[in-house]
Amino acid sequence: MPVAVDVSGVLASKRVVAICAGARNSLVLCADGMLAAWGFADQLGVSAPGSSSVPVLVDRTGVLAGKTVTAVAAGRSHCLALCSDGTLAA
Repeated sequence: MPVAVDVSGVLASKRVVAICAGARNSLVLCADGMLAAWGFADQLGVSAPGSSSVPVLVDRTGVLAGKTVTAVAAGRSHCLALCSDGTLAA
């Protein structure tokens, strides 16, 4: 049975423009370029141990620093972000 996603935290006042889900995680892209993920923590940019049942911010340092994410995708146990310059982050 579907349950509501907690939007009181990092998604508060955000407009979601893209979503994706893998077997172990979910990822959203917001209109302001923010990425949030939940599920198992070994996914795109979420380095915390364990898992989260609520959305947490995706780390925008490293390969995503200064980039504009335009699309997100997820597979069985991974997430991908496509940037406006054509680069991919996994």
